[in-house]
Amino acid sequence: MCVLKKRQGYLRFGIAGMGVGALSVLSAISQSQYSSLVAGADINGEVRRRFNEAFPRCRVYDSVDALCADESLDAIWISTPSRLHADHAVLAASRKKHVIISKPMATTLAEAERMVEACERNGVKLIAGHSLGFSPAIIEMATLARSESGIGKVRVAQLVAFTDWMLLPRTPEEVDERLGGGIIHRQSPHQIDALRILCGGRAESVRGYAGTWMKERKAPGFFSAFIQFDNGALGTASHNGYGYLVGSEIVPWGADVGIGGSDIQQRALTRRSLREGTTDEEALKDSMRLGGSSPLFARQTTKKPWLPLHLGLTIVSCDRGDIRHSPHGIYVYSDDGRRELSVGDDTSWFGRSEIEELYQAVVNGRELYRDGAWGMATLEVALAIQKSSTSRTEIKLRHQTSVRPNAFSATQNPRQDDGTCRACMEREDNDA
Repeated sequence: MCVLKKRQGYLRFGIAGMGVGALSVLSAISQSQYSSLVAGADINGEVRRRFNEAFPRCRVYDSVDALCADESLDAIWISTPSRLHADHAVLAASRKKHVIISKPMATTLAEAERMVEACERNGVKLIAGHSLGFSPAIIEMATLARSESGIGKVRVAQLVAFTDWMLLPRTPEEVDERLGGGIIHRQSPHQIDALRILCGGRAESVRGYAGTWMKERKAPGFFSAFIQFDNGALGTASHNGYGYLVGSEIVPWGADVGIGGSDIQQRALTRRSLREGTTDEEALKDSMRLGGSSPLFARQTTKKPWLPLHLGLTIVSCDRGDIRHSPHGIYVYSDDGRRELSVGDDTSWFGRSEIEELYQAVVNGRELYRDGAWGMATLEVALAIQKSSTSRTEIKLRHQTSVRPNAFSATQNPRQDDGTCRACMEREDNDA
């Protein structure tokens, strides 16, 4: 229990790393009623300048070390490169800061264990977040299968994603498997989290395949996984990130539009320029960052239908029916036909649910449901996909944890406030 936070009514956040990934959570931190964006850090001077321009009341640092030394902060959202997650989480914990870590949690299980131990030793919370697996529609599917709905328990959950992830501008480490790059490290947590929630048990084993089919990218751009759970449920996941077909084209309400807004012709041009070595990826990447000309995660001002991007087309087969996404919720197929449940599964919850979860744990003493143990279990499955692909064997799992009951009762759509950016407001305790 934290008396100070109860008085303030919000947590003061710093964000470590202000690249493209951070854009997807900056709005959540600055606008959630549970948090205030107070500071940020990045080694890129131009990004720091843009951050200062966008959030003039925030402090800005040129290192994560300096950010963590800021005594006014309660928590750090770590969005630095994957290979640095463990070091930065340990550093934040040593300065008594709570931690939310963007996926992937780490690049090895040893790193993840070090993160968990550091947070436990210093008495701070750790959340493995930034995952579409905790989206409102997935939670609703899992809740429905556990209710007295008559549809029965989950037997099989299948997720199939097609994206242009490998065609987007990439830094060298984003496509270096040794440094936590490639689609398994960077994107599989979305689907693994969803399968673990939907299948409701502890994953027992993984049979996986990874495909590196594009010589211009040295890390896998495809994976497929067959995951068995201790309750008999089966989860399958696959993600093809090479951008020939994109998942938004699969659903009736979708269109041929990739993650970056490109269509099939634009993706063909991108693929050709990568082959010819004429792409200035650093310049394009810079345009997608905060304050750039083409930010990848621009704030969504209108409600848009759900599209099967990173998460993919999701089909849950139960004893007496099936479930899948609808444009704004889920379709439930049963002996009575098909009905639609509205969930409001747009992107407004992304980042906010982690912030609320941390707030409720710090202020009200509630148990975390995507804590370090959860993140380590998801990481273990991802690493097992790679290991299985190399060895062509089934991999047994040893670091799994069950789904916490409160994962299905927690608010997945945090209440909206008036949209005012708290970082741009005067705060009497800003230098506390």
